[in-house]
Amino acid sequence: MKLLRYLLWMILPVIVASCNNNQDQSPQMEGAGIPLYIEIKIWGDEEKETVTCLLQVRSHGPNGEAILLEPPAMLELDGELLQPDSAGFSGIFYEISFPLEGFGGKHRLRFTSPEGKAYEQEFEYYAFSLSHNLMEEISSGAFELRLEDMPEDEVRVNLSLVDTSFTTNDVNEPVMVRDGSLKVTERMLSKLSKGPVMMEIFREDEQVLQFGPHRGVLTTTYGLNREFLLVP
Repeated sequence: MKLLRYLLWMILPVIVASCNNNQDQSPQMEGAGIPLYIEIKIWGDEEKETVTCLLQVRSHGPNGEAILLEPPAMLELDGELLQPDSAGFSGIFYEISFPLEGFGGKHRLRFTSPEGKAYEQEFEYYAFSLSHNLMEEISSGAFELRLEDMPEDEVRVNLSLVDTSFTTNDVNEPVMVRDGSLKVTERMLSKLSKGPVMMEIFREDEQVLQFGPHRGVLTTTYGLNREFLLVP
């Protein structure tokens, strides 16, 4: 028993010191030369009339811990310096908002690395709109929507059509937009019950980022909503 007590008294200070060292550790920016992963999400919709940009810098890849950039490292969007914030679950993040009006078009992202090297990358944000007002009443036949401020090439969007009935299947599927034309087919409308229908057009685009040895991903999303009455 005496030997056991003696061993405990010898080991206890080592255990306490180890615990204290672990408690003192906190998320810090990786030193120069360590590749970082930059995750950027930009989203907006016609109704809110704002666009939000959220960025996180992670150590050791997309599943790494969100860290705080320390000078000279920093992030800028169109010349605006992004300020850090934090949340208990997601960790350190950078957020900034812009008015939707005028945000569509090209933008410039500038990242200054921990080594002090500046990298820039351009991207384009498509805040599309309907070229004409949607009719208040639409029959069960197919119809076409014309979208403005879309990419010139063929792009995919998600179309959602939701009625007020619990007995029918709503429409939620990807569709192609060609030369600004989106076709709502008779097959889609046949799934819905007559009456009010909520329509949402939603587009998401993902772009790989490369800032020298540092990489990341940029995800942009935008959507609009309309309502119409489906009639026989």
